[in-house]
Amino acid sequence: MSDNIEKRVSDAELKEIEIDEGRNYTPGQVAKICNVSPKTVLKWFDSGELRGFRVPGSKYRRIPGRYLAEFIKESGMNVGESGVYTTGQVVKILGQAISQQTVIRQFDAGDFEGGYCIPCSKFRRIPHSSLIKFAEKYGMMPQLENYFGRPAVK
Repeated sequence: MSDNIEKRVSDAELKEIEIDEGRNYTPGQVAKICNVSPKTVLKWFDSGELRGFRVPGSKYRRIPGRYLAEFIKESGMNVGESGVYTTGQVVKILGQAISQQTVIRQFDAGDFEGGYCIPCSKFRRIPHSSLIKFAEKYGMMPQLENYFGRPAVK
């Protein structure tokens, strides 16, 4: 693997996101941290999957940091990764060299190490570092490098 690609893998790995356990987060903030939509966070909250409370006298919800940290740990989410992709995004990145059904099948088979399913949904997320490993394993680095605008360096 080239130094250029190695550097991109290292740069793509996000430092740990620190959740302030003494702080209350809005669903929008939780959505950004977890790389999901605010609507998904509301589903987690309403189903009891993610604990929190309603602000008295309003419809607003808040999620205490300690519950958010617990939820992330229990769900196995890799929220510390920059560049986390949906299966559809992976298909676009690889230039249609693979179908979405194949990406899902490979994900379910464990080919995307570090990938995770969004709790209470069928959606999957694939970290950038896992995408690079997958592309290397299956000879798709040219498509990956073309998408990100970097030439293949041998």
